[in-house]
Amino acid sequence: MFKEITLAIILGGLLGVGLTGGIITLKNQNRLPHFNQVAADTFPTPVLTVSLTASNLTSPTTQVSPTSIVPTPPPTSNIEITNFKSGQIVSKSVATLKGLSPPNSQIIIVTPQGSVISSSTPDGLFEIDVQLESGFNPLEITCIDPQDVTTQINFSLTYSTAQI
Repeated sequence: MFKEITLAIILGGLLGVGLTGGIITLKNQNRLPHFNQVAADTFPTPVLTVSLTASNLTSPTTQVSPTSIVPTPPPTSNIEITNFKSGQIVSKSVATLKGLSPPNSQIIIVTPQGSVISSSTPDGLFEIDVQLESGFNPLEITCIDPQDVTTQINFSLTYSTAQI
């Protein structure tokens, strides 16, 4: 009977360690960047310029010069919340988000309690009241400018009435 109990404990421990290691390995694989899935626009396409004139057509050498390649910087966010910082703790259940965006843009804020749609002024200013739940509130803020360029930022506020 002692052998069976010892064997059960050892096999159970090995099985537990194996499963735990497998789960941790799978979680870590999802966090690592996938280097084989690189977007095509990440690397600029080289462009060559060939200069041919009547004088150098007869010569055995032709000048080929590559043009300089300047990578395009990633687009910057065209929407900004000016009166709160992301992750800030607030003490009221309704937060008035004030911010800047391109003029006459549509502003859509998705909260855990629903969505709010508004517009920015011709100056690019907006002010939107958002209902918050108790605790952490992730906000997804989308801006659609008049040229249909869409920008999205993730923002969060934490509603708490606790005295700190």
